[in-house]
Amino acid sequence: MKMTLIAVILMFVLLGGCTRPAISPPSQSSSEAVGINGDQPRSTNDGLPVIEARQTDFMPIPNTFYTLESPDIYKNYDDSHPGPASKELSRGWTMAIEFVYRTALRQQVELPDADSETVRDGFMICFKRKGSEGYIRVFVTDDYKKVKLLGITSIPATKDGLQVTVLLPTASFAADEPVKFHVQFKNVSKKPFTLYDADYFWGWTMRFEDVKAGGPWRLEDRAKDQLRPVPVSKTLSGSNAWDVPVDHSGLKDRGFFVWEGEQSSEIPDIDHLKPGKYRLTIVIALKAGEIEDLVTYWTGTITSNPIDFEIAEKPTSAASRPATQARTVFRAYWLTSSEPDEYVVLLISKEPIQRLSGTKLDPTTALPDAISIVATTYAKDSIWNVDQRPFKMVDSVKSVDPDKKEIVLSDKRYGYAPASLRDVIALLEKPDGTIPIHRIHRPLAGAEVFANELLGKLKDQLKDEESTVPATQAATQPETQEQVVAEIIKWGGIRCFHHSSSPPPPETPAPLPWGESNAKPAREVRRK
Repeated sequence: MKMTLIAVILMFVLLGGCTRPAISPPSQSSSEAVGINGDQPRSTNDGLPVIEARQTDFMPIPNTFYTLESPDIYKNYDDSHPGPASKELSRGWTMAIEFVYRTALRQQVELPDADSETVRDGFMICFKRKGSEGYIRVFVTDDYKKVKLLGITSIPATKDGLQVTVLLPTASFAADEPVKFHVQFKNVSKKPFTLYDADYFWGWTMRFEDVKAGGPWRLEDRAKDQLRPVPVSKTLSGSNAWDVPVDHSGLKDRGFFVWEGEQSSEIPDIDHLKPGKYRLTIVIALKAGEIEDLVTYWTGTITSNPIDFEIAEKPTSAASRPATQARTVFRAYWLTSSEPDEYVVLLISKEPIQRLSGTKLDPTTALPDAISIVATTYAKDSIWNVDQRPFKMVDSVKSVDPDKKEIVLSDKRYGYAPASLRDVIALLEKPDGTIPIHRIHRPLAGAEVFANELLGKLKDQLKDEESTVPATQAATQPETQEQVVAEIIKWGGIRCFHHSSSPPPPETPAPLPWGESNAKPAREVRRK
């Protein structure tokens, strides 16, 4: 027995690069080991799916939390074995391996893990994929109660202190599903540096190699930078990471794919990738910004390591979509500060506001997957954008008081009131509003694709709701300018707010250039 244990530990050293605690798979009969294809986990009282202590062929749904049956096996932890870095990380690492071993993930990855680290609110464990490029990521919460599959990631590529990783939410996209992923920039050096215009992915060179055909398709910008937003600078220091979203929604209107492989005759360009297996590689060239004398910019060209994914033969359908992927129901709320302020925050949530109390942002969450987001508006009339991030994920909700209609986001208290879907849709359709103000950036600059996708979802939801509402119920009427003024005055007054008893003009005026005397000044959002 002693020799067997030594052999197991030696194997982990050779495969994982460091000694790790040996893990014994849960005992099961031969029938349990085979598993049942499509096994669906039962749920706990709070609705959390349970992964039973046996092998199954159940494939976890990405970004869905699960709990492991018999969590007591992790309480009495053997401190005699050195873990990946700490007792806490070792415990999280053990849960991640157990999660993989009990599900169909074990057929897709190599055990033990390839990398593990402590992150905000938990632990990130990466497993090398079998027969494909990249890792599969598993996240375990720091209370060891929940675990989830995050998707797949490329092996990090590093150059001159900059690390680039491609993060995909899934290994397989449906034929009618736009390809969406993130590219993470991380400073792994000891000195801070700034990235200039790194988030403009149309400036990258993205090649999608058709594994079967043996050649790459290169994504080309149809607009040729004519729709390029104002460049953004981002400073990274102390292992800071920056996730840049890449969304191919509406690709037919913006880009196309050019074949760069061998060809005996001319191969025409295509506006979408056909079903098959692809290997994605991204080349990113960064240059210095305009204030090179004052800022240390990272400059040069870095190429990501390849990552494989698949586009399925068949599109998704409502009938084939799992119940856990049913359409999200959005709720919207206006948040007003107790201080004099003409800027009103719009909160959009996938949960009723009362359920948000005590929630914290999962650091692995992408903007489209966030439970709640906020956008700053100018008097509910237009979207105010100072940093090309008009929509932001809510970092934390400290408390919600339904009686007082108050909510505390991070450290700031707001009064809240429901916002109708019609008002939110109108805001997204005409983000410039009707009140002329000076602007730093266009209202939706930096998030045009996300805003368009959100608008489509809200319209679908409104259509569904109206089809089920009795005809006798009247639709919610939009607020008048007088109601907006009254609400803001209630919470502390208003300044620099254009108000008229006359109805708004029928058409939205064109944005006014800097210096126009008839444009009302808009202050930059206060920073606490």
